[in-house]
Amino acid sequence: KPMYYNDKRQVYWSGEDGKTYVYDAVMEKYSLLYDGKAFDMRIAVGSCFHEKAFQARHVLVKDLAKAAQAMRMSVEHLDR
Repeated sequence: KPMYYNDKRQVYWSGEDGKTYVYDAVMEKYSLLYDGKAFDMRIAVGSCFHEKAFQARHVLVKDLAKAAQAMRMSVEHLDR
């Protein structure tokens, strides 16, 4: 079946069924990519700091999209 690759999203699109797939290199086959579902739920993430815990490193990221852009990383695969 013909598969078309989208470099920006890093997914394959099938012309036969109109669905998107990702290639699983371990299983050596295409797996169907499901769209994320929106839920009415909020998650709050925090961290704790104290000066004697040098081995513990925590970072609080308020805007993940801006942080990813600054580090030149793609977060397109994550649901918004």
